[in-house]
Amino acid sequence: MKKRHGMMWTLAILMFMMVLLPMNVLAESKAIPNDETGIPDKALYLTILREMEKNDDETFTEKEAAEITQLDTYYIKDTKLKIRSLKGIEKLKNLSGIDFSNNQITSISELKTLRGLRDLDVSQNQITSLSGIERLVKIDCLDVAMNKLKSLSGVEHLRKLAMFYADANQLTSIRQIKHLVNLEYVSVMGNKLTSVNEIKNLPGLQYFMADGNRITKLPNLSKHTNFVNLELKNNRLNKKELDKKAPIAFRNNNTWYQNTLRLQKLVKTINIMKPSSIDKITKKTKKIAGKANKNATIVLRDPSRKRIQTVKSDSKGYFTLKNLELKKWAGKTLSLESFVVDKDLSRHHTLKVVKFTVRK
Repeated sequence: MKKRHGMMWTLAILMFMMVLLPMNVLAESKAIPNDETGIPDKALYLTILREMEKNDDETFTEKEAAEITQLDTYYIKDTKLKIRSLKGIEKLKNLSGIDFSNNQITSISELKTLRGLRDLDVSQNQITSLSGIERLVKIDCLDVAMNKLKSLSGVEHLRKLAMFYADANQLTSIRQIKHLVNLEYVSVMGNKLTSVNEIKNLPGLQYFMADGNRITKLPNLSKHTNFVNLELKNNRLNKKELDKKAPIAFRNNNTWYQNTLRLQKLVKTINIMKPSSIDKITKKTKKIAGKANKNATIVLRDPSRKRIQTVKSDSKGYFTLKNLELKKWAGKTLSLESFVVDKDLSRHHTLKVVKFTVRK
């Protein structure tokens, strides 16, 4: 009797599995539509199709979606489409790498279920918060540069993070990285940072790029020997701060030291003194005089950005553009640009661009 009872149970289980198996197959073969019930964003949907090497008017199944490990909007650059929403991306549950740079994404919270993600590039978007990032603990490379971030909240959970880019945001603090001891590369240029004390706790940090902030004080890095590159130009540091706290190897590098010291407290304005205001420049104006950053290059450009005239400001920032012939640009928009040259890296820092219309 017992044996018969056991056989009945085995038979019941087998029948249940036979019923369940087609259901699983059906789920895997179910098409994911390009609408609110699937993945509504047209650009994201097209990116997935092209990753699969499918035609633009085809669809794909959940099984096919689960086979994708890398996704890059490079494949839709021939269109003018931009990703705005990531809704439905959780269907691609095995993604390990994403490059959605240069789109119009405002939120990345939909990524939170992609626990296998290791490499994420969402630079050049409209992101205001990193909500959801705290669950992506396997990420080792993260690029959130050129967004609208005021906080790095959530990044503190990414203990495997090795490379981090957050340039050109609105950050006032990087406190979230202070315990991320695997960091080797950090770039936070063009933010509003006044302090970077957190980097003293990162023994493996080799590259730290913080040009274009408001840093007045450094942590003591004098005994930090791992740095390969340290960029601190266009901040508010003084000689005493560099002499006391910069790594010894960098202090002893005269090119680095002189350039870093020279490119501090840069003046990011162009004040026109003659004529009395920029609005009074006419087709008869022969001379434009003003004040900008000291020892800067001042360039007057035509509407197509070709140079009309270039001069250098003096040690106090004064400059004069002479013998101008502006008649042919009457009624058109010209621009004045101020920049300084970083001799260490052979590049220039644009400080200010002022546009004006030549009055008739």
